[in-house]
Amino acid sequence: MSYYNDYQNNRYKNDERFRLDRNISRSIRRALKYSKYNRDNHWELVLGYTIKDLKIRLLSTIPAGYTWQDYLECRLELDHIVPIKFYEYTDISNNEFKKCWSLDNLRLLPKKIHRIKGGSLNSFVVKTECL
Repeated sequence: MSYYNDYQNNRYKNDERFRLDRNISRSIRRALKYSKYNRDNHWELVLGYTIKDLKIRLLSTIPAGYTWQDYLECRLELDHIVPIKFYEYTDISNNEFKKCWSLDNLRLLPKKIHRIKGGSLNSFVVKTECL
């Protein structure tokens, strides 16, 4: 196993907030990509919006030259406009958690741009064709 994988596994085991964000992220991704998971969207109750609301929001943020299929094939990634690290929370009942995962704070970015942005507040506007 690589250093990165070891680091991520250790962080998942020992960092409650990291585990919380990872679990919400995975649940959302599964719900968006695989319709069979749409029955168990407990995160909808926590965040206050549905998978349909989320998909409408994300479709409205797709950069020029991309399609929903690009998200399904991992060429686009879910991005927090204001990165997760700027919010202070420890559990799902905290208002900061809900702000972090609110529809207004989520968008799709090309994988390359998302990785460059990292945890910064840079506001990328992607108008170019597929990178």
